[in-house]
Amino acid sequence: MGACLELVGRLHHPRKIMIRTLRNSGFGQLFLGSIVVAIILAFVFTGAPSGSIDSADDCAVEVGKNCVSPKEFFAAFRLMTSIGLNDGAVKSLQLREKIARGLAERDLLLEEAHRLGLATSEDDIDNELLEGRTRVSLPAEGAERLAASLAMCVNTPGGCAPGTIGLRAISVTQNGAFDFDLYKRNVRVVTGRSPTQFKEMQQLEYTAERVRDLIRSQVRVTENEAFLAYFRARSKATARTVDIPTAWFARFVTMPTDEEVKTWVDANQAALDAAVKESESDWELGCPVVSEIRLNNSDPTSEEANAIKAKAEELQKKARVGGQFGVLASRESDADSATLAGRVGCLSEAYGTGSATLIEAAVDLTKASPISPVVETLQGFHVLKLVDHVTDENKDALLREYLSYKLASNALAQQAAKSFAEGLIEAVKGGMPLAEATDQKLAELLANGPFSGEESRARKAPNIPKSDISRPLTMEQEPISNAESAQSTTELLFDLENEDDVVETPIVTSSGFAVLQLKSKDLVTRESFKETRADIMARLQKRKAEQALSLHIAALVKKAGGMKLNPKYVPPLDADETTDTEKEKGS
Repeated sequence: MGACLELVGRLHHPRKIMIRTLRNSGFGQLFLGSIVVAIILAFVFTGAPSGSIDSADDCAVEVGKNCVSPKEFFAAFRLMTSIGLNDGAVKSLQLREKIARGLAERDLLLEEAHRLGLATSEDDIDNELLEGRTRVSLPAEGAERLAASLAMCVNTPGGCAPGTIGLRAISVTQNGAFDFDLYKRNVRVVTGRSPTQFKEMQQLEYTAERVRDLIRSQVRVTENEAFLAYFRARSKATARTVDIPTAWFARFVTMPTDEEVKTWVDANQAALDAAVKESESDWELGCPVVSEIRLNNSDPTSEEANAIKAKAEELQKKARVGGQFGVLASRESDADSATLAGRVGCLSEAYGTGSATLIEAAVDLTKASPISPVVETLQGFHVLKLVDHVTDENKDALLREYLSYKLASNALAQQAAKSFAEGLIEAVKGGMPLAEATDQKLAELLANGPFSGEESRARKAPNIPKSDISRPLTMEQEPISNAESAQSTTELLFDLENEDDVVETPIVTSSGFAVLQLKSKDLVTRESFKETRADIMARLQKRKAEQALSLHIAALVKKAGGMKLNPKYVPPLDADETTDTEKEKGS
């Protein structure tokens, strides 16, 4: 069987016998020698033929001392895309890069094969090719996902069947029998290589796959390990949570007095100095330092626009007469600056939409007449209050005043949010339902302020603290996605023993704090594990084996000094494109 394909080739091509007879005769050797000399002279005087795919020293990709030739790269590319992929799909999958990486990894595995004394016999290759089974090396990272998307594996309910990743079938039979002419024609058409070159290429591919199999085979999975994976994937818990954003407290609860700001500055001078140093380059000379009230208007042509403008004009009159600009901004403004009682700081292009119009309006303001008329931009209707224009003399004082209020406001809001969370936890530990405790604490918090009404802006704010119930979660899912706790919130949830138990300290999040309570928990048992033990162990074995292979190859690539992709064959991504790996990091 070892020379089956060669034998079939000779039977189909009797002219090969003639060539061998000619080569063995003395005249034939002289004749063939003259042809070789003629070819050499032709290259000496005319050079290599134009339009050749690559030169002898050209590589599509290099890794260590290994060079993947462009011809081999294009053969793999054509074989992989032979199902009819269009250019868009090739680009979307970054297929050229992945083919180059797969071939480079293959060459490193072949070095391992040589070191280990592994090889693939011609009989084995012949058996595969007689069935039309061919291989292309895929990069270990994400190989199964890529193989499934390109129909390059045998699909099963558990993903690609073991040992089938990278398979590509070609047509080699007619009327149920192997047809050498069909095989040869398809190899040339699909890959651009001769049958001999293609067989050599496949021998390398199958040898590399033997090394992959060897690496995978070293992975072991214990029953306890499989049960733990099953437990994590199938056990579920439902959580009650309350999200407590600091920004809501800054806007509707805490408005620092001058004394509170001074107290914070006295205790945090180093933090203020650092903030001033970081921000001073953004406060340019001549910049107007302002506060604002803004009423948003998404559609200037709507009937509602006139009513919004009329309200803005009313607020402008109150600000000009009453002098309570900060209070009005906190209560009525739609801008983010309402969190800081309307303080914008240095008004520049960084403000965003409408900045040019607002800067122009601020030019006419003076400390004697600091309140602007209503100014309309694409965002809505604005009323500005000038604090001062930045000069060399007042820049540091203005910047410190703005940052002192901002930092003190944030610190007080954090303190209030944390205190709110701690109050909820104590109420729940005392037996009160979490949702009821949240409503009660909010009512107490807003009772004596300007936002006590049920229809107040504080009550309608989208970031108001509110309770929620999660769907049933496994140990692979987080009940609080923006938690910054060192310990997983999933672990905290599953560690709670009884229904209605609550995590005893507030959980720090990127926006403030959260409270976490167990509603219910359904843990799987050893008995239920036994029913699917074999399938689970097989799946885990497969996943761990692919991870081990990926790590092993990554180590080989690192040891070899990394890969060098030739942009001539693997064009770099456009500026607006991302690789699959980058996409996975962003999700």
